Amino acid sequence: MVRVEDKSESEPEEERAKKFPDLFDGSETDGPLLDFEFPREPEISVTAYNAIKKELQQCKNTITSLRLLRWNPEPPEKIIKSIIFGEPYSLETCKSLADKFSFLDMAIYYYDGNAITAILIFLKRTLKPSIFAKNLKTRPVGLNHFIRYLENLQDWKTLLNLYKELYRTEDAMMLQYRCISKLQDPKKKLQEIDKILSEYRNAPKASEILVPIEEERKLLARQMEIEEEDKESEKQGKNAVLRYHPRTASIQFKPLITTLYYCAFYHFRQVFVKPYR
Repeated sequence: MVRVEDKSESEPEEERAKKFPDLFDGSETDGPLLDFEFPREPEISVTAYNAIKKELQQCKNTITSLRLLRWNPEPPEKIIKSIIFGEPYSLETCKSLADKFSFLDMAIYYYDGNAITAILIFLKRTLKPSIFAKNLKTRPVGLNHFIRYLENLQDWKTLLNLYKELYRTEDAMMLQYRCISKLQDPKKKLQEIDKILSEYRNAPKASEILVPIEEERKLLARQMEIEEEDKESEKQGKNAVLRYHPRTASIQFKPLITTLYYCAFYHFRQVFVKPYR
């Protein structure tokens, strides 16, 4: 059996003390072993202390008033004045439908745009779309303000749903048409036009508006056919006019007069027998 000798026992006590000095014997060493100071609390002036105390008291008063408002809501006039003057207010304490629209009536009475907008956003968030549209219909000022608000936000989806809830068929159809008029993909635009035609074909007072939309649909379909055939002719070199006078732009999305000029220039005495798609 091998015995391991403990060298620390045979080592002189003075040498051991040099290697492992006692931290608590008060002896001086080369550097401080416990150089640590506990952080002290920051000292503030009396003025700063009074300001913090005053702010804390205001927060307590606000919390107390909010707790009381849970059971005793403030009158609409006071709420609207708070909105106008930029003071703190809360609409969440209002629960009934009549009380909610009383806020809107008061905002319309003061005719303040910020107050009307704040109330309308609150009503839209807390009411069903059908109930919101039904009650808003009897308040033209609030309705027109909300429509302008959605137009500025370019929230076309919400505006379209509002028109449908109000049974404003013409406005809904024109809004959809205005949204698809910016499409640059002819196939996608043709599909969207077909959706409008199928959705509003039997709608009252929509026949007169659908006529120019149908004409645009026919024109775009014809332009797509011409564009497709002319691209093929350019590759094969069949059309002599296209060879000597190359096209500078596509015929798609061009007005009717430009399309007639294009056809007269590149397809004189040619007949298109392919029917409309």
